[in-house]
Amino acid sequence: MLTPPNTLLKRTMLEPVDFAFAEFNGRGSDAKPIKGGLHRMSDWARVRSSLGHWQRAARHPQDYVAGRHLVQDCFFCAALEQDSTSAKDPLMERARHLLEIGWNQPLNIAATARALRITPFALSRRFHNAHGLAPREFVIQLRLEKACGLLIETDWKLQRIAEACGWSNAFYVSRLFNQRVGQPPSRFRREKTV
Repeated sequence: MLTPPNTLLKRTMLEPVDFAFAEFNGRGSDAKPIKGGLHRMSDWARVRSSLGHWQRAARHPQDYVAGRHLVQDCFFCAALEQDSTSAKDPLMERARHLLEIGWNQPLNIAATARALRITPFALSRRFHNAHGLAPREFVIQLRLEKACGLLIETDWKLQRIAEACGWSNAFYVSRLFNQRVGQPPSRFRREKTV
């Protein structure tokens, strides 16, 4: 979804906007993960150009190459902006690294904050500003990605997958899977392995 300037949304704007938002659910063209949700697209000239191309491509739906190129360009812009925002805070890159290393261990925000020599509140706030997710949500997302991989690649029971991913309860994983992935783990496994 692109929101061009001076466009009224569900609420009336107090002043015109000078940026756009794009919403993504998936991966970019080079399989680089792009976090879901809204992304500020401050390169307005590029977004305006893409909108113009999309409008022309909409008149010729058979030209799927142009449409695919435009979608890839939006993924590229979002990834570029993500990289530029996270590069501003090297301490949060270190926090991300620490969380990625211990993704399957019990999450302890206080211990991670101590390792970085900041308060847990500062860690949560700065991590969210840098990466768009709270540290706890980031770890849950990592664990779910690993669980998806294990569901596809192995024939392990859900309890074993839960334990391998740092959870102690298969019921919790099943409930989380339903909420975040939109289907139970058993159906996900059937659909992805067939």
